[in-house]
Amino acid sequence: MNNPEIQRQYQVYLQQGGTLAFPAYYQRYAETGGFTQQGYQHAMATQAQINAQDAASRNAYHQHSQQLQQSTWEYRNAVQDRWAKERGESLSAQAPYFNSHDGSSRYSSLRRRDQPSPGKAMSQTAPVPSTGAG
Repeated sequence: MNNPEIQRQYQVYLQQGGTLAFPAYYQRYAETGGFTQQGYQHAMATQAQINAQDAASRNAYHQHSQQLQQSTWEYRNAVQDRWAKERGESLSAQAPYFNSHDGSSRYSSLRRRDQPSPGKAMSQTAPVPSTGAG
């Protein structure tokens, strides 16, 4: 920024109606290789490359976000399906029972005692009426 030639060119720039502050002018001077045609082309190509990289990064981020959202929804649906299955098993007396003392498990039988078990005839499970004699 202490280059007297660039400072002189900046003064000419201001006299011609330029509005950039000196640091911005100096940065543009360096970016364009001294305001040359080849420098402008190189600066524009570099900026286009940066823009393309930014766009690719944004697209990758959005794609990852969509995949994350999809996997989150799939997990959520799987959990809710499992909960619904467990509620259904509990309501239909098909839920597994886990014994916390020995770790064994079996399917619970929530049938009332006066209801027949599958495979037994009603006559075998009917309560015997008491005679009243005792």
